[in-house]
Amino acid sequence: MRQIRPSLGIIKSVLVLVVFAWVLVSPLQVIAQKNAIGKAAPNCEELLWVRPAAVSNETFKNKVVIFEFFATWCKPCIDLMPKVNAIEAQFADKGVEVVAVSWNAKKEVIDSFISVKAMPQKVCIDVKSDMFLKYFGAWGIPYAIMVGRDGKVVWEGKADSLTTDLVGTYLLTDSIPADPTLEERTLFELKVSNALASDKNVISSNHPMDTFMEGRSQIPSGIIINVVNTLGYKNAEREVIGEEPPGFFNFTLRLDSTTDRSRIRDGVLSLLDVALGTKTKIEHRLVEVLSISISDSSLLTLHRTRSANTNLLTGTEGKIQLENVTIGSMLSYIKREYGLIVIYDLSINYRELYDFEIRRNDLAGVQNDLLAVGLSLVKSIKSVPYVVVQANKM
Repeated sequence: MRQIRPSLGIIKSVLVLVVFAWVLVSPLQVIAQKNAIGKAAPNCEELLWVRPAAVSNETFKNKVVIFEFFATWCKPCIDLMPKVNAIEAQFADKGVEVVAVSWNAKKEVIDSFISVKAMPQKVCIDVKSDMFLKYFGAWGIPYAIMVGRDGKVVWEGKADSLTTDLVGTYLLTDSIPADPTLEERTLFELKVSNALASDKNVISSNHPMDTFMEGRSQIPSGIIINVVNTLGYKNAEREVIGEEPPGFFNFTLRLDSTTDRSRIRDGVLSLLDVALGTKTKIEHRLVEVLSISISDSSLLTLHRTRSANTNLLTGTEGKIQLENVTIGSMLSYIKREYGLIVIYDLSINYRELYDFEIRRNDLAGVQNDLLAVGLSLVKSIKSVPYVVVQANKM
């Protein structure tokens, strides 16, 4: 089918593409995971409490307790907080407790965050996400779980599905109203618009769930490679044929946590091509790569940054020092230095900051330097997905 590139007039105004994809599914595939229903309330004394300093399980006895899971870096979570606060205010005198539970984070980070953001009265940290991932078996935030007066979970789902009507109905009837999403789910929502001159170049996601991604003032091929990474190709390479397609764009991509990424990949890329004026294809090529993995996690921990500097790169003719950098930034340097693709081990935490000292012009030396800090770098031949992008001049 011939694809029609948007006219310049449309792009100059505001190009907004909103896609809602719906599919009928069986009750086992619905949006709400339903892993927690019927489970007993967790031991809240095992949580790391921020406000108040400590809470006993007796605090919640014979009460309705709503656990709202969030993270400070999760924009949809923050956007929902006013709604959560409203639920707390409306039902505070009716035996309802609201607890904001942070995805694994440092206490000082949450202390600082709640000092400037309006949050529920009770805030705690789910250390190592033991309650969220292991006990409740949930995945993807923002997410909410409601425990009934009998101490068992009566409702769970996407946090934006928790309404005052739902809570009010349960308080009056001890039952949960029927959920219309049991018959359908959203596969994805994609929005693309022309960037403004005032928009800063930034891209973010709710990693590691990867159910939300947002970018501002991005070039077309940059948007496409980031979306492809989110849709399952974590080590994809980008190749632009000819000149970079023109324009700078803002975009958001929302995915349901149960979505089969491979199932929607072609559809998302086709819609991006229409919106961005591009032609995209994915090719798998056998190429020489460097595969990196953790060989000694305790050794790697010793090299976490102790520097106050920001992304400092210094060195001599024979060595390079990288301070306060992520492993990804260090690997980007190696990639540029040696012209080889780096395949990432997805178990590595790419948010942690480290200090590295590695040799120049000596790949074997670099491998030994990294092994000394707990990282294994191995050269091999692998099949790598290439995202090939060009301007659509049709």
